[in-house]
Amino acid sequence: MPNQPYKYFPPVLALLAGTVIWGTVWYPYRILREHGLGGTPATFSTYLVTLLFTVTVFSRSWRELSQAPRLFFILTLASGWTNYAYVMGTLEGTVMRTLLLFYLAPVWTVPLARWVLNERPTAASYGVVIVALTGAATMLWDPQAGWPISHNLSDWYGLTAGFAFALNNVIARRLSGHSIGAKTFASCIGVLGITAVAMTLTGDWVNVARAGSIVPFSLIVAIGAALFCTMLIVFYGVMHIPAVRAIVIMLFELVVGAVSSHWLVGESMSAREWVGGTLIVAATLFSAFAEPKPP
Repeated sequence: MPNQPYKYFPPVLALLAGTVIWGTVWYPYRILREHGLGGTPATFSTYLVTLLFTVTVFSRSWRELSQAPRLFFILTLASGWTNYAYVMGTLEGTVMRTLLLFYLAPVWTVPLARWVLNERPTAASYGVVIVALTGAATMLWDPQAGWPISHNLSDWYGLTAGFAFALNNVIARRLSGHSIGAKTFASCIGVLGITAVAMTLTGDWVNVARAGSIVPFSLIVAIGAALFCTMLIVFYGVMHIPAVRAIVIMLFELVVGAVSSHWLVGESMSAREWVGGTLIVAATLFSAFAEPKPP
């Protein structure tokens, strides 16, 4: 990987652009919900549009999926759950709480990078894990239960989305020899597969059939197009920047999320959430200085 600073600028810019979209995309989904299209059918509808864009732009890239079927299968599940759980978390709970729990991703990146990329963690990496988990425990502490275990579904969406995102990043780097188009195909298939299963279990398919009549169809297309662009630039970024450093750059999403959630819907966090969130952010920033050792 090139080490000249100027060569890192394009992927860094790509990741920052992705954070702006991800830090605000929750709001259009809330608009869809207000029009009667819940989170799962809304996610399915928008990612169906994203898949159509992918087929149009990368018509032949899907063939690459058979070249590394096991890795692409993992990428499909990881990316699919990341995108679905993120949307559901920001719909079911507060935006910033979901985002902060999502950014526990460096905790999961340390063992995953060791397992998938054979990157050896440093002592500082373990310090990152301890500080981040302390922050999470502070945020999730339930005085009645007495244990830092959340009973809110939105919290679990945020936590699992962060784990899936970490796995998504390291697998994407492992598949660095394959095109962005193939990774985008895998991601879309993952989201559509997960939401299809969820709607089969809940009977929400009828809402997808009525999507064009109960919500502005142009909004669904706009979200799908934005998600397509985001997948391209984020996959490009994580392919050229170490997994842990990519997470640090994408912390800008917290700034975007904090401003947008306060300005658009007036959300705020409690003092305990601020303390826990600060520890998580500090751990993520510190992870930039705790890069794993090469194999």
